[in-house]
Amino acid sequence: MGPNLAAASRFGQTDRPDLIAAAAANGITSLRDEIYWERVEQGPGQYSFDQPMTLWPEALAAHGGQASLIVNHRHSAHDDGQTPFTSQAMQAQADFVAAALARFPAIRAVEVGNEINSPNFITGPVQAEDLEARAAFHVAQLADVKAAARAQDPEVRVLGGGVHSIPLGYLAHVAALGDAEQMDALAIHPYDTPPESFLAQLAELRRMPAFAEMPVEVTEFGLTDAAAAPGYLMRYYCTMALSGVTHAVWYPLADRGDGLAPLLTSGGEITPVGRTFKLIARELQGRPVRDVSPDPFTRACLFGEDRLVIWGAERGVAPAEGLVAFGPDGVPVLSGALRLSESEPLLFQATGGPVAVEQLNLAPQEVLADSFLQYGYPAGDALRSAGDGFERFGRLQGREHPLRTRPGQERGGVPWVPYRAPDADGGLRLLPDILLPAGSGARPFEIVHRYVATQGGPVRVQIALAPLSQSADGLRLGLLKNGSPVLEQVVTAQRELDHGPLELRDGDELEITVGPNGTTEGDDSRYRFRILRVSEEAR
Repeated sequence: MGPNLAAASRFGQTDRPDLIAAAAANGITSLRDEIYWERVEQGPGQYSFDQPMTLWPEALAAHGGQASLIVNHRHSAHDDGQTPFTSQAMQAQADFVAAALARFPAIRAVEVGNEINSPNFITGPVQAEDLEARAAFHVAQLADVKAAARAQDPEVRVLGGGVHSIPLGYLAHVAALGDAEQMDALAIHPYDTPPESFLAQLAELRRMPAFAEMPVEVTEFGLTDAAAAPGYLMRYYCTMALSGVTHAVWYPLADRGDGLAPLLTSGGEITPVGRTFKLIARELQGRPVRDVSPDPFTRACLFGEDRLVIWGAERGVAPAEGLVAFGPDGVPVLSGALRLSESEPLLFQATGGPVAVEQLNLAPQEVLADSFLQYGYPAGDALRSAGDGFERFGRLQGREHPLRTRPGQERGGVPWVPYRAPDADGGLRLLPDILLPAGSGARPFEIVHRYVATQGGPVRVQIALAPLSQSADGLRLGLLKNGSPVLEQVVTAQRELDHGPLELRDGDELEITVGPNGTTEGDDSRYRFRILRVSEEAR
């Protein structure tokens, strides 16, 4: 089902009734925001919602809207103004939440905690503790808020987690403490997860018994690149729908000064990504959804029977008569040859009747393997996940090391999303789009992507490698065919190669290797490797 859309606003920090009206005029009537506890509780059990920035839910309700309340703030009268850590302060905070629910029926959900797995929004003893102890604080806080909230409003949704990224290591602590039993849904902020990787990472979350059936709400997601944001929103919405996400909250509603692309300008005008939001709300929200992707390199979601969203490896599209294509901004694509794009999805509708992928008459797929689109999380010692075109492993002194699935944020210094690493760790990491080899130039622990041909013919090898910062001495990149070097280079800055054609026979092996040139300082890099078939026309 297409998840319900909402936006993250900041009316707890600014008095802008005009923006609430502008949002409602554009169909944005579900907001996630805060009411500062400090402004409301005047004394024990004495609450005054008399300031504009504490009355925004009432203004929202006047436009037929509803709200989700973030519960994350502190009060100078409790625990010295730090994040609540004593039972008395946590109970006082829960009582404040109940008072807010009593005052504002438009609040239909409370989200307890905001990225408690990050140090950015917590203070005092809670911030100083390790992740396991922070999880314990969250369990206690959630239990108190749930009891108080449900006593006031039995129908209100109580969201837990509120985590930055998808940190299964931290969430394992939460689950072990019984936190999942206290929440109606798990709230996540998957800023570190590309849309194309979300399904695989949610599947890893679902392997945890406590979260196997738990509703998931994405209560923050967004992008700093305003030009790319419309396509990003459409792609993420499709992926979240297929993952069973029930609510999706774009961040932000209006400019908050942090660079993320807003739905509205500061003057209340709709932005390009705001138009995408409106299109999704009108055409896709609440519709049943099916995955109708024709191959691993193309993503396609069918909403109902007559709304098809598709994107993927570039190739031609020749839609059947009666189909109309729209860009992510909702504008019909009326001229020029249609082509699939990896960043700009197309929305197809029919003038009457259902839509099917077969009606698009896609040009032949040239991609044979793609390190990004086929990245997955294998079980045990497997070198590849299901459907992966590459075997992926670490190699140290000629020995192959499986890259096992790791949960993310299971300890300090590791990614906050599921990733892959060998048992002989050494700091080697592999994510869908970022890699880091280990060892040294004299003793390299390299990352290997091996492609084994299943049929003969010429192929091209596309390699993109770009250090995230300044690599101290570069990375050593290699391409081997059946163990013999084809090319070897030192990469110190962004590099893109398109090598070929290479003639392969059934069973031939191509290996793309990345290791340190000297040290691994600054070697964490974005990467993407693809193997493409060379068509007869291109030979």
